Amino acid sequence: MHYEEKTSCPHCHYHGPIQRDFGYRRRKDGSLHPQSWCRICRREERKKRRLMGSPSRKY
Repeated sequence: MHYEEKTSCPHCHYHGPIQRDFGYRRRKDGSLHPQSWCRICRREERKKRRLMGSPSRKY
């Protein structure tokens, strides 16, 4: 039996596998954590920000 970790998006409430639908991010200490928003919501938010002319993030 294959077990796949799942989570849900706080923005759209979609529930699905982390690896495929959410992705991970690496923190400064090297640990991996799942993205909170699903890939689709993150993509749509980037599009919306681009259209509205919001300044890009500063790192």
